[in-house]
Amino acid sequence: MTCDARITPAPHKSGSFSRRRAVFLGLGVWLQTLALAVHANALDLEPRSKTPKAPRTLEIRAVAQPTLLTPGGAFRLFVHVRLSKGWHIYSLNLTGDDAPVATRVHLDDHPFPARGPWRETPAQLALDGTLGKAIMIHRGKAEFRREFDTPQTIAPGAYPLTGHLWFRACDNKVCTMPQKLAFETLLEIAAPGGPPPE
Repeated sequence: MTCDARITPAPHKSGSFSRRRAVFLGLGVWLQTLALAVHANALDLEPRSKTPKAPRTLEIRAVAQPTLLTPGGAFRLFVHVRLSKGWHIYSLNLTGDDAPVATRVHLDDHPFPARGPWRETPAQLALDGTLGKAIMIHRGKAEFRREFDTPQTIAPGAYPLTGHLWFRACDNKVCTMPQKLAFETLLEIAAPGGPPPE
């Protein structure tokens, strides 16, 4: 008896192969994306150079004289500034192209009329290495002052005077960004017929 055995190859399932290929391709793309994300995250975690903070270049103190007042009186407000060695700030009285770097004194709202503008201790003309020109500056220490009247109708009590100094400090190599440094002092208004001013 003759046995005619034939081996029939299994039918090729093209659809199953295409799906497997798509899965492998998708997995490869996902792994590449993951690798890029990990690399970017590692770069983000690397220490970055920080912009150095401006040093403490200036100390400020406000003093009123006298501090005990009566209605109808007057007083002077002094803003004392002390600068670190090697640093300077600019004069109040700069004009023209120099005006943007001028120091300014600002007072918050208060009931005391000013008698005139702010005045300063004499500034000195010096070559500013940062700006590359001669300009009026203050080194070491400076004083800004202004006179005020006490209204006749002001009520007795304590009156805080608050404000800030706007300035840029330079050391002939670098300058700080514009800064505001706050100050505060206290005035005492006596009742009419009370103790005389200090």
